[in-house]
Amino acid sequence: MVKENLNNVRDEWNTHILQTKRDGIGGGRRPILLYTAPFIFDANDYLCATNDNEIKICSEQTIP
Repeated sequence: MVKENLNNVRDEWNTHILQTKRDGIGGGRRPILLYTAPFIFDANDYLCATNDNEIKICSEQTIP
């Protein structure tokens, strides 16, 4: 049940797009505050650093 709820939150988060303000700023982008400043929400930072070479290797080993 917890996993299902977390999956629902993930799906909702990944499909959410910010609305455009009247001045045209901020629209069409995804909210990134939770990713860039998880401490604000008392959340854990699960991001990990990678380099371009690691990404290239993974891309080469992935079947499209």
